[in-house]
Amino acid sequence: MPGYNILNSSKIRKDYFCSICKLILREPLQTFCGHRICNSCFLDEIGTNSTLVCPGDNCNEQISHKNVFQDTSFHREILELSSQCKNRKEGCMWTGSIREYEKHETNCEFEIIKCSRPLCDAMILKKNISFHLNDECAYRTVICKFCRFAKVAIKLQEHLNEECPKYLCECSYCKVKIPRERIKLHVHEIIGDCTRLKGSCPFVAVGCPVNYDMNNKDREKHFKENLNLHMRQLLMHNITQIKMRDEDEWEKDRLVSDFTTLKEKLQKLEKDMRDQTDKNVCCCMEITELRSKVELMFNDILRLRSTNNLNENSNPIITSNGVFIWKITSFSEERRKAIDGICTSIYSPSFYTNPYGYKMCLRIYLNGDGMGKGSYISLFLVIMQGEFDALQRWPFKDKVTFVLLDQSYEKFDIVDSFKPAASMLTSFGRPRKSMNVAAGSPLFFPLQDLNKYGYIVDDTIYFKVIIDNSTK
Repeated sequence: MPGYNILNSSKIRKDYFCSICKLILREPLQTFCGHRICNSCFLDEIGTNSTLVCPGDNCNEQISHKNVFQDTSFHREILELSSQCKNRKEGCMWTGSIREYEKHETNCEFEIIKCSRPLCDAMILKKNISFHLNDECAYRTVICKFCRFAKVAIKLQEHLNEECPKYLCECSYCKVKIPRERIKLHVHEIIGDCTRLKGSCPFVAVGCPVNYDMNNKDREKHFKENLNLHMRQLLMHNITQIKMRDEDEWEKDRLVSDFTTLKEKLQKLEKDMRDQTDKNVCCCMEITELRSKVELMFNDILRLRSTNNLNENSNPIITSNGVFIWKITSFSEERRKAIDGICTSIYSPSFYTNPYGYKMCLRIYLNGDGMGKGSYISLFLVIMQGEFDALQRWPFKDKVTFVLLDQSYEKFDIVDSFKPAASMLTSFGRPRKSMNVAAGSPLFFPLQDLNKYGYIVDDTIYFKVIIDNSTK
C-alpha cells in the first residue's frame, strides 16, 4: 500500500514524503544514502531484482534489501502529524493524527466506491451503497407489477413495451386499454368485441355482395340477417370448386361423397349457428385459459423433474445466524450438463435459517435461465415446507443477499441483494407443496468473468446466502 493520501499534505515538511509515490511516508525505510521511501513502494519497485537505483533527487546509488532499514523513530513522528480526510470534498469533516487516520481511512463512509454489481459502473459514496443496490441500481432485480415476473430494472421498460402479456395496451381502434394477450381476440374480424373495428364481410370471397367496411355492431347485424344466404353461398362455392376440377371418375365419386357429408354438416350448422355466436366467444376464452393452465402444468413438470437431484431425505443443515455456504465440486462437469441440457439446474442441500426458522435451499442454473440463459449464472432462493412453518411470519420478508466467494487473496466477492415482494405469494408465501416457486437473480454473474480472480479453484466454486431478519 503506498503512502498516506491526506488533504492538508501541502502544509507538511518535504522530508515526510516518499521519493517514489510522492505521498506521506507509510512504514518508512531509510536508505544508506539518506533518502526515505515507503516499505511497500520499495518492495514494488525492486521486485525480483537484487538492486535498485535510489529514487532520491539526483542520487544514483544502488540500494538493496541489505542497505535499507526501518526508520522507526521517523515513523512515530509521522503518525503524530495532524491530518484531514482525503474525502473532505465529499463531506467528511474528520480531523486527527495520521495514527488515527489509518483506522478512519478504512471505515470512512464518504469514500467513493464502485457498485459491486459487475455490469454497473456507478460510483457511489460508501454510506449510500445499500440504498443504491436496493433502490437505485439499474441492474437490480425488480418485479413487473403486471405479470409479476422478475426482471432487471434496466430491462423493465423494454419488457413492458414489447413482451409483457398483462401490460395494458391501447386498442388502435376504440382506444380502450386491455391486456396485450387479449388484443388479437379483441380485434378479431368475426368474434372480436372492439366497438370501433371496421371490416368487410368475410363471406365476400364466396359471393356476399356487401363488400364495404362496417363497424362491429353493423357486421354482427349483417351476420344474423344473412346467415342462410352465407351458408348457401358457401355451399355453392364448394359445388363450383368441385365442378371445376378435372379428375377421373373415382376422384369425382370421392368428392361427391365428401360433398354429401359436408352438405349434411352444413344443414346441421345452419340450424345451430343462429345462437352460436356467443358460445363461440366463450369457447375462445376457455381455450385461452386452458392453454395458460397447460403451460403452467408443463412448467411444474419441468420443475419437478429438475428436483430429482435434490435429496429430500437428507437432514437439512441448521444455521444459527442465517448464513449458508454452498460448495459445488466438479464444476466443469456440472456446467457441461447445463450447456447440453442434461441437467439445467441443481439444488443445494436444504437448510434452516436458525434451529426453529424457515427451511429453504438454493437453486442455480450454471448456463443461465430466462434472459440470462447462455451468458449468466442464474441464482435463486427456494422456500421449502419446514417443521416450524406454523411459527413463522408469512409471507417471508427477510432481506436476501447472494455472494459468489473469491477464493484468492484479493477477495473480490460478488454481492447481490433483494427484498422479497409480499405480493409474490407463490415464491414467498407459506409453502402448500414441498417447495415454492424459485425467486432471485437471473443475471447474478456473467459467465465471461468466471475465470477472473479466484472464483473457481480446483474445479470447485462457493456460493453464500445471507438471510437478514433485521429488516422486518
